[in-house]
Amino acid sequence: MGELSLRVKDLDPSLRPREKAFSFGISSLSDRELLCLILSSGGKGKGVVELSSCLLTDFGGLASLSGTPFLMLEREKGIGRAKSTLLGACFEWGRRMGRKESGSPFQDAIRRDFSELGQEALYAYFLGERGEVKGKRLLLRGGGKSLMGEKKALFSSLLYAPDGDVVLVHCHPSGLPLPSKEDLSFTAAVKEFLRNFSSGLKDHLILTQSGVYSFKGNGLL
Repeated sequence: MGELSLRVKDLDPSLRPREKAFSFGISSLSDRELLCLILSSGGKGKGVVELSSCLLTDFGGLASLSGTPFLMLEREKGIGRAKSTLLGACFEWGRRMGRKESGSPFQDAIRRDFSELGQEALYAYFLGERGEVKGKRLLLRGGGKSLMGEKKALFSSLLYAPDGDVVLVHCHPSGLPLPSKEDLSFTAAVKEFLRNFSSGLKDHLILTQSGVYSFKGNGLL
């Protein structure tokens, strides 16, 4: 049986879009897998995997498909009114989000890098005089690692970074918008380390689903 003719429930659990999304995040899904999740089911002799693949092939990819009027999508075999309306609504939502006023380049970078807060991550961003992002370093990803325990390796990754103010951005998947003792110790160590160079630590931000904690805003820098 070919992959396209398989039903989602016939796939290995690790290959099912929903399970993959929960394990690795929505951003890990391919265009076809995203369509599978949105459509949920196939139609007229096609499973949802085959239907999603056919749509992407027939319309030349996701970008072209998203620009197709939903009334035209309704005519496609296996789509119908309900699925075409759902696709049209999803694509319109994406367009409206794209039209929203963009923040600063720094805010845009954070939004991209931390689009999902399900996994702990620590970035260092290097900002120019006008707040533009001159560079960034992913210092840590995934739980189970100690910031202070990895301090030497993390500092070495800052040695060849661009000159400019440094902002640390760190997500807390636990949801607690407060720094831990280790966060405080690590931030103080980074601040002291950067005194030896032309860079300075401008802020350390902790991101959670409930908000953002700023070391500078709370008088800790």
